Amino acid sequence: MKRGGLSVLLVAVGLSLLVILPQIGGFSHFKTTQDAGSYILMAEGNPDNVLLHHARRMFHPLVVGNLRWIAGTDIAFLIVGVLSLFLFLWIVLTYLHRDRTYSLPVCFGFVFLPYLFVLFHDLYLQTLFFLALSAVFWLLILKKRYLAGVLLLFLMSLTRDETVVIAVAFLAVILLKKQRDLEKTRSLLFSAAILMTTGAGAVLTSLLTRSNTNINRLSQFLFTAIRVPLFLFENLTGLQHWLDTYKVLPDYIHPPLVVFDLPAWVQKFSAIQQAGIYEWNLILPATLILLLLSAFGTGPTILYFLWKKTKFKELRGSLALNAMLLFGCLIFVLSPALGPPVIRYFVNAWPLFFLVMPVLLKTLWTVDKSETRRILGIYFISSWLCVFTFLRLGLMVMLVSILIEIPLHVYTWRRLNALFARVQAGETA
Repeated sequence: MKRGGLSVLLVAVGLSLLVILPQIGGFSHFKTTQDAGSYILMAEGNPDNVLLHHARRMFHPLVVGNLRWIAGTDIAFLIVGVLSLFLFLWIVLTYLHRDRTYSLPVCFGFVFLPYLFVLFHDLYLQTLFFLALSAVFWLLILKKRYLAGVLLLFLMSLTRDETVVIAVAFLAVILLKKQRDLEKTRSLLFSAAILMTTGAGAVLTSLLTRSNTNINRLSQFLFTAIRVPLFLFENLTGLQHWLDTYKVLPDYIHPPLVVFDLPAWVQKFSAIQQAGIYEWNLILPATLILLLLSAFGTGPTILYFLWKKTKFKELRGSLALNAMLLFGCLIFVLSPALGPPVIRYFVNAWPLFFLVMPVLLKTLWTVDKSETRRILGIYFISSWLCVFTFLRLGLMVMLVSILIEIPLHVYTWRRLNALFARVQAGETA
């Protein structure tokens, strides 16, 4: 192994240990994470007792179930979680440091953010495992190993629904002809392969979970169609929705504020008879705003500035980079509608910030490393304010954090503007 590769490997191991060691003592409590019980049941071979949409995410529990012989279910989940964390960090750091443009400390600053601690704590869920799979997938696409990438995409479709967004991003990039590294025939074949694999994954999960249902007795399509606008409305306004089927859930401890009966025709295709507003919780929109500002720090501001100034010309028609760009933007925008405001919905936009953004910043980095380090330092600080969304310290802490975040984004814009003006002046000279 080359010296640079060994250094990256050691840094990946070190970062993994920084995440694992402070939390490993409380590993026995990880299974109390909401929804963890569903995946434990699946790993132990009891998928029929699991509600949709959890039952559709079958590949992660399948891998864990095949490792149970080592030391039981819990240790199998731990092994898969540790390996997923390390593999993700190793692949991303290798990509960032591949041409030595960025030093290892700068690469560290790009990726070592609070989401790592949360996802490791939630290792009974499949988010960290999906991050590792997606890291391998994007690496294969960057290396133009399209067949292997498509095969992996099938397994990813059995892990998280975000795989559909990856497929949409690729098809849109090819349709809009934003790539030049695939000739027409190979583009058509790649598009057909993506449609076939994601379609096959959807069909397989539907067949294997046809006896499963959710507490609302809704089809998967209707469940998703209703869930998205409900959570978007809830996260934007703080008005938590309520359905009478939620009475069995432990989180709903008091009667709803508002209740109304649903029409009889609704009851024909669901178990829902009443709906309403459970409570007004301003923590929800405050958390959402803070996540938008800090999940990837000032990254959205950096990317928007670079788009305004360069229209992302540096991507040079690359299929992989353009697909990452579109996928990351779609996931980041959709995250407020996918469920409660939590980091695991936002974190799947990582290729946009860890793979695309460093490419777009290279020009500024080569012009003035010191100033770009300052901009990335603000990005790192801003990202760590996201930790307050996990600690549940109350509304005032959220609002104070938002008030700190806004000046950091404004400052980043001004520093970028000054640096970009120097770049343009240098090009003119």
